[in-house]
Amino acid sequence: MPANRTIRRYAAYFRGWAQAFGEHQRVDDHDHGLRWLLGENQVGIILEADLRRRLFAEILVLHGQEPPVITLGADAIEVGSSRLALAEDSTPAKARVLRLLTGAAALHLFQTYHLIYPSGTRILTLSERAPLSILYREIPPLTLHIAGPAQR
Repeated sequence: MPANRTIRRYAAYFRGWAQAFGEHQRVDDHDHGLRWLLGENQVGIILEADLRRRLFAEILVLHGQEPPVITLGADAIEVGSSRLALAEDSTPAKARVLRLLTGAAALHLFQTYHLIYPSGTRILTLSERAPLSILYREIPPLTLHIAGPAQR
């Protein structure tokens, strides 16, 4: 498996537009304050206000600069200056994230929503399927660097 991987990313044509995440299992990581959504061939993370401000600006918005490199380590995913700790033990969310990130399928990163969560809730979605082209435009891709034990 190569140590670097490209992740295609997408921004909505208009602010607030997003497709629905779809059927999923929710997994709460209370130790790290994260809520993961596990769907078929995709994983999402609910973006709370602070996390949304930090990650949205770095991952899904064009600022005329190069997109950040994402680093996947044994215990965290680092995006620019932000760090998402991963559970140390094997959890369904960690296993799904690692399977997607280290698998062979093309990966797509975009923002979604789901009707069962409060209005304004946004989900950062990593999927093996591209989002609807009527809602999103492709923007420059991210590079994923797989470091340490996560590289299998």
